[in-house]
Amino acid sequence: MIYILLIAAIAVAIYFCARFFSLKRTINTTNSELKKIVENIEENRIIKLAAPDEEAEKLLITINNTLELIRQKSISYKLREKEFKKEIENISHDLRTPLTSVLGYLKIIDSEKLSEEERESLETAKRKAYSLQRLITQFYDLSRISGGDYKLRLEDVDISRLLKESIMEHYAYLSEKNLHISISILDKPVRAVVDTNATERIFTNLLQNAGKYAKTTLNIHLKTHSEHVLIILENDTDTIEEKYIGRMFDRFYTSDDARSTGSTGLGLTISKHLAECMGGKMSAEIESTKDNQWLKITLSLQN
Repeated sequence: MIYILLIAAIAVAIYFCARFFSLKRTINTTNSELKKIVENIEENRIIKLAAPDEEAEKLLITINNTLELIRQKSISYKLREKEFKKEIENISHDLRTPLTSVLGYLKIIDSEKLSEEERESLETAKRKAYSLQRLITQFYDLSRISGGDYKLRLEDVDISRLLKESIMEHYAYLSEKNLHISISILDKPVRAVVDTNATERIFTNLLQNAGKYAKTTLNIHLKTHSEHVLIILENDTDTIEEKYIGRMFDRFYTSDDARSTGSTGLGLTISKHLAECMGGKMSAEIESTKDNQWLKITLSLQN
């Protein structure tokens, strides 16, 4: 009788051990399959495994249903995002024509004899109109860039020359801000595979951003690193806190809540999109020293 009980106990133990290892193998395989699916969530894949028991099978069904729900939400979000971008593009296009007419009328008025007070009012109207024109253009470009409709022509370019030319174009603007400007650029040509117009636009946005928010100093560096060209702009700042650095490239983000600087919060967003379209990267960080906080923006381009 004892032998029978012992054999029965051993059989039960073997049974539960087999169930345990079978369940463990199912969990490990499920985990591995789930990781692969998550890497390409848009693919219409599900987990197909032989479940060791009914409860495990229910779990797999729940996981597959959740994956399907995530895919539907993802598709719905992308459709809404695409429609939103198209709406912005259409609105921007529709606003351009009347705004062009407004600017034309302002130029006509500008040619007439005006009093000092009228002249001041006209200059304010022109400044606001041109600011609106820039905003509309940025709206339009952002919708095209993020929607994949912005066509780039990548070619081998001397990025050192482009950067020097951009600095010269904005030197008067930066000097008006009474900034101490330090430039460290290699004298020899530095090649990068970029779109010339897109790169010039990135440089313009970065330099204008520095002009708006730099406190006293702007340092500009161009370096080569492995297979990349690094363009680094550093400026001291007392308007950007480290906790907000992750929002630097968000649409409409500006450290000036009142937007008194005229910033739309789209320049850096567009620049980052353009850099990524060319296979590059853009990042921002805050470095603290004893006396100041420094905003460091790094543009990495393929050479």
